[in-house]
Amino acid sequence: MSVEIKGVLELINQLERKFGVEKTKIVNDEALKKVGVYFEKRLNTAFETFKDTGASKDEIKLTEPRNINGVRGIKVYWEGPMDRYRLIHLNEWGYTRRGKKHRPRGQAVIAKTLKDSEKVYRNIVKDEIRKNLI
Repeated sequence: MSVEIKGVLELINQLERKFGVEKTKIVNDEALKKVGVYFEKRLNTAFETFKDTGASKDEIKLTEPRNINGVRGIKVYWEGPMDRYRLIHLNEWGYTRRGKKHRPRGQAVIAKTLKDSEKVYRNIVKDEIRKNLI
């Protein structure tokens, strides 16, 4: 699951020409970390509405900023002793049980949270660029 925001690559290329690749990467990584923390908090809140044991919520993890398919990004994943990563896709997309489609209470909560976070993502990136480059 990913979000495509048009114009970001062009903006990053312009910033790299003006301020240098390394400085732009540092600012970009800081913005990604802040966005990741924000998204993780929003996801925790969303998971709260349908939690049972809370294991899915407790096992949310974020990677450090890195290149993902040629673009800097942060990956959200599930890791922990309860192995919730095995169930997250069932909760997100639903499943079939005895021939009937089953829609869990938390269905599509990750996609909805991601969609709701797009505007905040842009604002955080914009603020970081203003604060550190301009």
